[in-house]
Amino acid sequence: EWLWFSQLTFGQVFVKILSARVWVFLLVTAIVFLCVWPQCHVARKFSRDLPVPILTRLIPIDDKLMLDRYVDRYLFWVILLFSAAGGLMASGRWDCLLRFANWVPFGATDPIFHKEIAFYVFRLPFWQLVWQAVYAGAILGLVGAALIYVYDDIIQLASERAYIAPKALGHLSLAAALVFVLKGVGYQLNAWKLLYSTRGVTHGVGYVDAHVFLPAYRILFVAALVVAAVLAWNYRRRSFKLGVGTVGAHLALSVLLL
Repeated sequence: EWLWFSQLTFGQVFVKILSARVWVFLLVTAIVFLCVWPQCHVARKFSRDLPVPILTRLIPIDDKLMLDRYVDRYLFWVILLFSAAGGLMASGRWDCLLRFANWVPFGATDPIFHKEIAFYVFRLPFWQLVWQAVYAGAILGLVGAALIYVYDDIIQLASERAYIAPKALGHLSLAAALVFVLKGVGYQLNAWKLLYSTRGVTHGVGYVDAHVFLPAYRILFVAALVVAAVLAWNYRRRSFKLGVGTVGAHLALSVLLL
């Protein structure tokens, strides 16, 4: 590709595209890693400090002691590898970074949100990319922490009565609260993206978008923040039923509205 661009005297264009790919790769890799690694590291640290009840062990103790050495040694690198894979997939959206960095105002605003048109053309795609990286990282961090607690028998599902240590439940509640804060941000981004809508006769916000989807996104935005607040409070309350019930209520509301 470099030779082809050079023959067309567009070598600088190729360099700019390649550098944008690299920056997007590094940005998304860093975001995902910084969202996942701290959650897994904290879960691993809590697991060492928390007593394990004698119920049903997932892995026999002798085998687990041997596996622990590999988990502690390679967990960091496995998470970094998965983060790099996410960054590599996102690097194809290099144009979002270039548009964000070289935005030019249109001198006009949209009639729905009263924002500069350039925001939707140049900046919104980049913020969407960043949000997707943070949101995916937050979910992976939550899932990774939960899997570590299961591995360390801090969460036990195989016994007659499910068990989860209160401290681990508090940690997972905070991690879930972060996910729902980001979920609320996602609803706001989706509301702005209605200006790209193709549901109507023409592109843009149609009647259904303005009177159904836009109010739904606003309601779900507030609901997601309420769920996040309840889950953050559950860090001290540490009630499994409260956490699951709150998340279930939000899921039911989102199905009802969308």
